[in-house]
Amino acid sequence: MAEARARNRVVFKRIVDGRTLNFVLNPDRSTTQVVSKDPKAFNPDFTQPASPLYITPVLTVSGGGGTNQVKGTCSWYVNGAKINSGQNGYTIETSGQYRLKLAANPTTPTTLIRCEYVYRAEDSGLQTTVSANLTLQQVENAGTVIMAAIDAPSLIFQTVNNEVKNLAFKGRMLRGATDDTTNVEYKWEITGVNGNFYPIIAATAPVGSGLPTGSLFGGVNTQTLTVNSKAVLNVATIRLTVKDVDASSSTYGKTAQAVVSVLDATDPFELNLDLPQGDSMSAGSAGLPLVFSLWQGGKEMSDAFYVGKTIRFWRCTEAGAKDATFAPSAADFAGWTVGNATTAGELSQNFAATKSAKANRTVLIKPVHLLDGQLTAFEAQAEFD
Repeated sequence: MAEARARNRVVFKRIVDGRTLNFVLNPDRSTTQVVSKDPKAFNPDFTQPASPLYITPVLTVSGGGGTNQVKGTCSWYVNGAKINSGQNGYTIETSGQYRLKLAANPTTPTTLIRCEYVYRAEDSGLQTTVSANLTLQQVENAGTVIMAAIDAPSLIFQTVNNEVKNLAFKGRMLRGATDDTTNVEYKWEITGVNGNFYPIIAATAPVGSGLPTGSLFGGVNTQTLTVNSKAVLNVATIRLTVKDVDASSSTYGKTAQAVVSVLDATDPFELNLDLPQGDSMSAGSAGLPLVFSLWQGGKEMSDAFYVGKTIRFWRCTEAGAKDATFAPSAADFAGWTVGNATTAGELSQNFAATKSAKANRTVLIKPVHLLDGQLTAFEAQAEFD
């Protein structure tokens, strides 16, 4: 089994707990449409028989392995108005993937697509309505200006027939509303575990990114980049830089960038950070317990499951990054290893058979561990093979 990880964050004023529904709309290409006025042209042109836009509703349950839970027809809205299938180029699928098909070019610069779906939990029978939005935009591009775009059949890693496939991202350089494929340089980047961008220059993880080992990427420095789900821990951003290297071009040496966000919904485990006594403490408080627990399919894993697993946690800066200055007394966290020069700000524990009970996965967060004058977030990650 490949290396697995689960991650979550808790903020002391907010409890992160329970089952999480994640409902998103997944377009099969860029939702930014480039328009050229003279002659009038669209890229992509949704009216072409072979290139309508398909928008797939994807509902995943944290810890559920990434299977799409949309199993019925959705309600769709365009700019606030509910639509019926067949209106203005829209077709609503009533089977299969329950997608929305658009075979017409929007007539406004901004079009807001909203989808609603009623989810029913199989184990409890409870129902809830989930909603997600997607914005289609049109931008004008003169023929002497280059732009970048990224197309992808999917932006979400999902489990289909017990298999998670790589995602493919196709880069494009546009001149006006036309793809320019002559003498173009493609450079790709991905965000690491700290949120910074790192250049993808090999099949393996970029140096310093914190991404796992192994083959993660294909098509490096080509028009089409393939990405393995192991390269994405929950959410990542992929950035493309295109460069015109045609010496005879008026835009020779110029660059343009585009970005897309990618979601990995396939992790079968959910790491919960529970605050059984609440999230607020006074300056004289003895502290509040924070409990780490792993769940799968809505059920908590047994104590024996933690044997050989590692949990790491750290305090976050106000900007959300790992706080390397967090160096609490080891006496405050018995059984945990305080970070060293290479893991500054981090506490970790690999659980032995005799220390896998919940008591050993519970830490006491004291006022001295919090940032002064602001909400304090702690983030955690579980690692296992």
